[in-house]
Amino acid sequence: MKTNESAPLKVLILEDNPGDARLLVCYLEQAGMTIDAQVANSKNTFLSALLRFRPDMILADYRLPEFNGVDALRVARSLRPNIPFIFITGSVDESVADQSVLAEANAYLLKSKLKDIPKVVKKVMEQHTWSAFNPQFSYNYTKNLIKKETEIFKRTLNEIQNSLSDPKFFESSYSSFLTSQLNRSMEAIKRLQKLTE
Repeated sequence: MKTNESAPLKVLILEDNPGDARLLVCYLEQAGMTIDAQVANSKNTFLSALLRFRPDMILADYRLPEFNGVDALRVARSLRPNIPFIFITGSVDESVADQSVLAEANAYLLKSKLKDIPKVVKKVMEQHTWSAFNPQFSYNYTKNLIKKETEIFKRTLNEIQNSLSDPKFFESSYSSFLTSQLNRSMEAIKRLQKLTE
């Protein structure tokens, strides 16, 4: 939460296209916002920025070759569950196809409408700031995150159970991915539950 309005908004941008990253910062600054941005284009740079840069907000490209916005959202929700997270999606079809995932973020914006990013960011930050001063809203928000993370945990567990009949499953990278996601969800649920105690 920002406590000093003159302090820059620290934004972590997950984007492999430098031009799009510069456009996001440009549109935000043109709207009168003071921005301190750091761009990540891989899992390692994203994790490093999340832990060391400690952003106030994350803007993440929904589709990247190796580490996409979905992976970033899982990591962010696990390590810093209350940080505002905005997806930048490439097309309407993409956003419609994955509404269940997009719903876990605070907002999403089509790349064709990047100029609207200031309005989206301001709205999300206003909601985030207000929730910090409203214990009941914050409590309900955290409970909702627990519910969503529990659903992810159940879906992942179900996927593992459905794959057990495949003798090659445990040798596959998909098995490692599901196991890792299961563990991340379990840890996220534990951390979120502590916030409601």
